[in-house]
Amino acid sequence: MKRQPNKVDAKVDIKVDRGDVIFFYSRPTNLFQKGISYFDGKYFHCGIMLSSDLVLSMTRKGVVIEHIENYKKCKYDVYELQVDNQEKEQLLKLLISSMSYLKYDYSGVASFVFRFIPQNPCRFYCSEFLCWGFYYIKLLPDRFNLTPTQLSNQDFLTYKTRGEV
Repeated sequence: MKRQPNKVDAKVDIKVDRGDVIFFYSRPTNLFQKGISYFDGKYFHCGIMLSSDLVLSMTRKGVVIEHIENYKKCKYDVYELQVDNQEKEQLLKLLISSMSYLKYDYSGVASFVFRFIPQNPCRFYCSEFLCWGFYYIKLLPDRFNLTPTQLSNQDFLTYKTRGEV
C-alpha cells in the first residue's frame, strides 16, 4: 500500500520537480471544489509541474499553465512520476502541444455525482487529461476516466510530500 501523509507539514520549502504530479485539496470556503473532492474521495484538482512553481493542467479555461500561487489556501500532495526524464519530457511535450485545442469536460465532472450522465469523448477533466498523457507514454493501458484520487493511487506514482500554497 502507498504511504499516505497523516497531517499537513508546516510551511517549509518543498522540493517540487519538473514532471511531478500535484493533487489539490479543496479550499474550505469553495463549495464547488468541496463537492468535487467529496465525490472524488479526496482531491478536487490535479496537474503536472513544469517547474517548482508552474502547473500545467486542464481547467474550465482549457489547458493552462498557471503559477502555483493561483491555488492560494489549497493544501496539496505531490507525487513523483516513476519514469525516466526522457519519458517525462515526452509526456510534457504532448500535454503542452494540446493547449490550443483540448476543451474541458463539464459532463465528465458531473458524472462523478450523476453516473448516468455520459462523458464527452472529445473533452477532458483534469485527471482525464493527465491519464491521456500517461496512456501516450504507455503507463496506462486504456482507462482515461480516472478521478484525481484514483489517479493518485496508480503504481507509477510515488507519494513525495504534502504542502500548502
